[in-house]
Amino acid sequence: MLEEAAAAAADHLFDTGMSPYNFCLTASCISRSLQLFLSTDPYSKVALANSISLVAVDGNNYTEEHLVYIKRVVARISYNSQRLYDLGLQDVMVYNLVPPNFTPHYTQKYNYSICDTSVDPSAQIQNGLLLSAVEKINTRNPGAHFIILDQYLAFGLSDGLLPCCQGLGNSSCAETDPATGKPLYTVCKHRGKVVFWDTEHPTMGAWEYIINLYATKPGFLLLAVAPTLLEWLQNDAAVQEACCFAYASACQADATAWIQASAAQIIQPTKSLPGARRNCSTWY
Repeated sequence: MLEEAAAAAADHLFDTGMSPYNFCLTASCISRSLQLFLSTDPYSKVALANSISLVAVDGNNYTEEHLVYIKRVVARISYNSQRLYDLGLQDVMVYNLVPPNFTPHYTQKYNYSICDTSVDPSAQIQNGLLLSAVEKINTRNPGAHFIILDQYLAFGLSDGLLPCCQGLGNSSCAETDPATGKPLYTVCKHRGKVVFWDTEHPTMGAWEYIINLYATKPGFLLLAVAPTLLEWLQNDAAVQEACCFAYASACQADATAWIQASAAQIIQPTKSLPGARRNCSTWY
């Protein structure tokens, strides 16, 4: 439900009374864990100062009548990001929201043939507020290097109208007949060449493509002093120190080589997925 998901994303900034879960995957919970870490590990402050972190709050939980939640969600993201800085984290990446109108959740009513132009601008509104909030964190905190990974632009370059896994009739992906166990869904043949596995969740191939954009293509980082994520990591003093801290025998040059080698293991060269363009055609 919208209220449940938005409240979870906002770390229970407001109580809707609708969530039956005990969420502990929030920035507030993580910051409490870091506080415990700081109180028990004598090397923890050095480790945190030399860490790269990711804040990912994402979802498709807004509708036009619930835009009031946007400011509250952004306020909590900002508040918890500041708490992370206060605990010693200075180098932080933050996700913004993806454009919702091209996702299968919205395109299915058009038989996955066109983008949904009726989707409200909630993602753009939140992304604008988030950009301002993160920029203020950098301005008021010495040594803060908070950047935004621009999912809105990155996913906007990809065409995800059609999901790989589709339910038959009124059924959903992965649903089976309770009597026979027969699958009530179909799965595409080329799973590595589609953006979405189902109506909501990107495939591993899509994430590899997106990460490669962040790592090697200029224009997908906001508030960063470097054009690509790989250059940002290489130029970041904390990363250099972290490498030398982890490998005492490593000098500055060795640390840079270690960063490049590590990035090469994580960010494999990925072919552009079919349909990597701004129009609304299918991936097949």
